[in-house]
Amino acid sequence: MKSSLFLCLLPLLLLALILAACGDDASPTTTDASKTPTPHSTASAGTTVLPTPEQSSLPTPSVSEPQTSGSDSVNSSDLPSDSSLSTPETGEPTTVPPVTTTEEPAATTPPEVTTTTPPVKTATTEKVTTTKPVTTTKPVTTTKPVTTVPAEPPAPEVHWVVTCNEYINLRKEASTASATITRITVGESVELIKFTGSFAKVKYHGLTGYVNASYLTRPDGLGTDADLTVVEPVQNYSYEQMQVDLQTLAEKFPDLLTLSTIGKSEEGRDLTLAILGNREAEHTIFMQASIHAREHVVTQIAMGEIDYILHHLDTVLENGMTVAELLDRVAIHIVPMSNPDGVTISQTATVPPPFADQYGSDTAVLWKANAKGIDLNANFDALWYKYESMYQSDTPAYAGYKGTAPECAAESKALAEYLRANDFELTLSYHTSGSLIYWSFDADNLPEVNAKSKEIATLLSKKNGYGLGSQSSSSTAGLKDYAMQALGIPSLTIEFAINSAPAPLREFEQIWARAKETLLTSAQWVLKTE
Repeated sequence: MKSSLFLCLLPLLLLALILAACGDDASPTTTDASKTPTPHSTASAGTTVLPTPEQSSLPTPSVSEPQTSGSDSVNSSDLPSDSSLSTPETGEPTTVPPVTTTEEPAATTPPEVTTTTPPVKTATTEKVTTTKPVTTTKPVTTTKPVTTVPAEPPAPEVHWVVTCNEYINLRKEASTASATITRITVGESVELIKFTGSFAKVKYHGLTGYVNASYLTRPDGLGTDADLTVVEPVQNYSYEQMQVDLQTLAEKFPDLLTLSTIGKSEEGRDLTLAILGNREAEHTIFMQASIHAREHVVTQIAMGEIDYILHHLDTVLENGMTVAELLDRVAIHIVPMSNPDGVTISQTATVPPPFADQYGSDTAVLWKANAKGIDLNANFDALWYKYESMYQSDTPAYAGYKGTAPECAAESKALAEYLRANDFELTLSYHTSGSLIYWSFDADNLPEVNAKSKEIATLLSKKNGYGLGSQSSSSTAGLKDYAMQALGIPSLTIEFAINSAPAPLREFEQIWARAKETLLTSAQWVLKTE
């Protein structure tokens, strides 16, 4: 009987054992039993266990609000400093992968069978399971995209050196009556801001003020050293040296520099003409220099411009043309020494024989007239009878004598004839001194030509800092006056230097710096007005 009952219950016992074994496999969370459980991770079966902050092997990222520095650039100090956001090698942000739990379906238990709850398993610090990814509260961003704006190169500092006996005054305003800020001793350097009239606005050890521009020169290697190839500045640039330099330049640039003569001086010297550019150009300008003998520094300026222009043919100008292209359309006719006899008298301090008993060598240096004592710039037929001067003389003299009639001098007659023979659109007369540009003549009767003259004078004034001069009614009979009144040509007289003539050599650098683009600017103006 007992054995029969045992046989009946045996299947049920086997089924119970099988179901008990299956219960272990159906546990939803499994860990390695060989690991020591952490004390705070106990949970009921079927529950995901999250480690506490003390248990987790992942540091909690600390994210601060992005800082704005007030500019488009972002500094490293503006970003969070938490080292968990970057790897040691690259510093690039690290992406924390989400950790998820895979839930398996529970085993099905027949309704008649009850099983014991399996032992509770614990999570270890080596394996972390969570119900959602670990994320930061906000992504790390900047308020603006980081862009690199190329910085503009600083304006080049134009340094000049003070050249004088002891010192010059730095003044508050461009006037000798202005208060002195400080003194600048000889040999010291200043930074040029701009020229204005006879003064230069400069910076000196943090101070800004005005100094007499005639006491500034360029350091060696700059200025004329860099600009000029053939012409070399000297105190007395002679007629003979001018001829040598013209020949040198004409041989080097035969297609762009043509030499000839417009006549002879009273003592038989050639009044040399240099045509710069295309001889057949549709536009023409006329320029003459040193009509007053002691102002011979302007011959060097005229020659320097020829030298400078010919050696900068590929330079692109303000109007977009190269110098070579400009010279193809505008020919510049230049008489660099209109009074070679008078210049020679001044430079050699030799009084002409007819005046030997009248003047000494000191006066010869200050000679303005030609060899016959006629002021050539008072010998043109433009209100000649009204001419008055502080040097007024009724007889031949070193200055101030207008002659017996307009064009009675060989040099003024040759210049006037050349003007009449050509259809010039502008004339320029180079003089010294005063740092002024004279543009008007008989304005009430010649409004149109005066307006055009003022236009080009204003343009040049903006370039070189020279003021616009007001011509007195008694200042007549000059070449400019004749070109405006008799021929209707816009014309200027430009007074380049500051000191009385003859200008000292130390002043040449500042004269050159302000004068060197006069012809190029004038030629561009002619094209603009076509």
